[in-house]
Amino acid sequence: VSGYSPPVLVEIDPSNACNHGCHFCISSYIHLPESKDLETFDRSIMPREKLLEVCKDLIKMKAKAINWTGGGEPTINPALKEAIEYVGANSDIKMGIFTNGVLVDKWDLFDALVDNMTWVRFSVDAGTEETYNTIRRVKKGQDWNKMLSNLSRLIKCNKLKGKKIHIGVGFVITPDTYSEIVDFAKVFSQYEVDYCQFKPEIVNRERED
Repeated sequence: VSGYSPPVLVEIDPSNACNHGCHFCISSYIHLPESKDLETFDRSIMPREKLLEVCKDLIKMKAKAINWTGGGEPTINPALKEAIEYVGANSDIKMGIFTNGVLVDKWDLFDALVDNMTWVRFSVDAGTEETYNTIRRVKKGQDWNKMLSNLSRLIKCNKLKGKKIHIGVGFVITPDTYSEIVDFAKVFSQYEVDYCQFKPEIVNRERED
């Protein structure tokens, strides 16, 4: 089609559900338990068929990049690995993913991420185990220790493959977490991550009251 320009970057939310419950989440109005009475509440997960259809369409349109994000936690979607590997095998689309990281081992995503991503960023948002587990309202086995374990495994996988991707960790600065900025930096200075990102909390309209 004359004048047609393919999208440069597309953000895909494979899941509106999240296995953590951070009060400061920018998408809290979609999936937090206290948001059940809001019209925006929708903990749905994109069906496999639709997810792969979107991937095929983006490949056909020759999109340049995909960010796997949320919404909720992208790795909750059981078809995510298949979608990532499909895009990686059938296109030159660059990909990155935002994740809390605690389900990477459940779906054995380590190789898929290193082989197909440009970057992976773990959302951490705390500098200590106690604060992390508290503010994120974690479930058993999906806590600080699991996040660190999966981060270590991803770093190791990346090194074995010649450091193909950039791995980072993120910290959203809130009234409950700002005092742990230095703790966060000290913890992750001990890991071979490529960067630490700090950014301010964004309060959406649904949480202003």
